[in-house]
Amino acid sequence: MSVNKILHVVDSYHPQLGYQEVFLAKTHSMLGYKVSVLTSNINFDFPYYNFTVKNLLGPQKLQSGIFYDGDVKIFRLRGIKLPKGGAWLIGFKNIIAEFDPDVVICHGVTSFNSLRIASIKKEFNFKLVYDIHMHYAIMTRSLASFYRLYKFFIKKVILKNADKVVAISHETKRFANEVYGIPLEHIDVIPLGADIKRFAPSLQKRKKIREKLGIKSNDVCLIYAGKVIPEKGVDWIIKAGLRLLKKHKNVQFLILGDGPPWYLNSLHAMVPKKLKQHFVFHKTVLNAELPDFYNACDVGVWPKEVTITTIEAMSCGLPVIVSSLPVAIERIRYNNGFSVSSIDELYKAMLFFVENPDKRVEMGKNSRMACETELNWESIAKRFLEL
Repeated sequence: MSVNKILHVVDSYHPQLGYQEVFLAKTHSMLGYKVSVLTSNINFDFPYYNFTVKNLLGPQKLQSGIFYDGDVKIFRLRGIKLPKGGAWLIGFKNIIAEFDPDVVICHGVTSFNSLRIASIKKEFNFKLVYDIHMHYAIMTRSLASFYRLYKFFIKKVILKNADKVVAISHETKRFANEVYGIPLEHIDVIPLGADIKRFAPSLQKRKKIREKLGIKSNDVCLIYAGKVIPEKGVDWIIKAGLRLLKKHKNVQFLILGDGPPWYLNSLHAMVPKKLKQHFVFHKTVLNAELPDFYNACDVGVWPKEVTITTIEAMSCGLPVIVSSLPVAIERIRYNNGFSVSSIDELYKAMLFFVENPDKRVEMGKNSRMACETELNWESIAKRFLEL
């Protein structure tokens, strides 16, 4: 099919954070397509919003209107916040008619907007792609009745109109099949990725940030980047790190992100005064600034949950330590890291990287190679259009 105009539909859109829909839209634009985003003026309800992301995103309710992120046109419509998440977009169909897309990529299959886009597909004659990010670890019991409704009714509307259904991991594909009832043969797996030009190894950036943060050239630095909240297990990093410092003193830990004061205070309180110089706490930075900090470090650490920025650290040439969640484990299948499910396992993984510099470098190169060959937005963006 001939494709000229691509519309991304998503309840909330955050260019400052650099999630999948942001990079896909930008990459499709870079590839020469005319790209727009249809979204609401309501930011996603992130945990501890005021403490974790407000400094970057501003208030949760934004001004509606037309905005631009480079060449990507953003229709930020007035939204009505819905009880179980998401937003009802006012003027939704008018924008579809105005933009007249050849392809619509709808991010998510369970929002009201995913049903609305399916209901008008034939009227506007566009190709429709859905992507799914859900997996068992983030499924909530409160939505169990909705999942049953979806499985026996809503999925029929989605499948009848979808030209392609994409899961971001094999675990997500399994979830979509078992919980949503979408047949396996209808689901393609297309992973998340990184901007490999922005997130690339750089000795210059490494030197600059190490000098800025006071990290010595021969120190081994482990980085966590993201929301500093209990669910992410940042306290595990502190506890395992203190144990590691009993054996090796040339180790630094960089905690990059914001969180609620009570949790940040508890993390600071864990560290004895004589060891505080080994732990650097830095405020959240824009996605565009992250490559500087990853390049300053040697290992990326995310002991709980799962995050897309693990792949961005990989793209900068870092080996990674991830949680034992299946989605996270898929990201270390390149012999580029370890998964952990306890503080003791985290300590042992950290110890391995500190004591085995050659393996650390080798596994970091494996991370970069995975991004160059598979986990990059250009390859991923093209796969979304293989209809």
